[in-house]
Amino acid sequence: MVHPTHERERLMTTATKRKPQEHPLSARIEVTSSAHADLRRDWRDWLLPGTPMPDQITRDQLLEELQGEGIDIGERRLMYWVTQGVLPRPWRRWHEGAPRAFYPTWMIDVISELHTFQDAGLSLEKIKPKVQRTIFSKSSIPDPYARPQETARAAIAEYVRTHERFTGKRVSAVEVQMLDENGNILDSFDFPVIHSTDD
Repeated sequence: MVHPTHERERLMTTATKRKPQEHPLSARIEVTSSAHADLRRDWRDWLLPGTPMPDQITRDQLLEELQGEGIDIGERRLMYWVTQGVLPRPWRRWHEGAPRAFYPTWMIDVISELHTFQDAGLSLEKIKPKVQRTIFSKSSIPDPYARPQETARAAIAEYVRTHERFTGKRVSAVEVQMLDENGNILDSFDFPVIHSTDD
């Protein structure tokens, strides 16, 4: 027979060892909030700091303008590019009594370029950094990559000349890619190699 005092001490010891139970929804709420924060990111987050707010058009107006240029993509394809991270999300705000999706007017040029790249057979992985650079160029402040790229081009041109001199083979174009640790393309740029008439 267990003495009542000993049984009471055993129960108190067990209670102190028990960890407080976490609310079953707390972890889910934290993850959901983080996901919603990502969904709130739109094309304004793609602009360089200090860029003034550009003129804007609705998604319907954007698609109509693109159709006028012979680019009939439709809303589904546009949103596919968005979900793949190639294009930024629209800025959703209240307008004329309803929430509407807004894009900067220069998004017409961005999507036109994207469409051209796809017609040329480039993958979305390669198109994405090119689109980001185009968006940089639409900012009213200088592209931060412009000067380093010019330096890189000069160095690569010298490398190409050395390669051609030792191999006897001409190089027609060069593509530079920056990859992350998983091999995903972070940025890329390419340029044709121009030979002088004396070569």
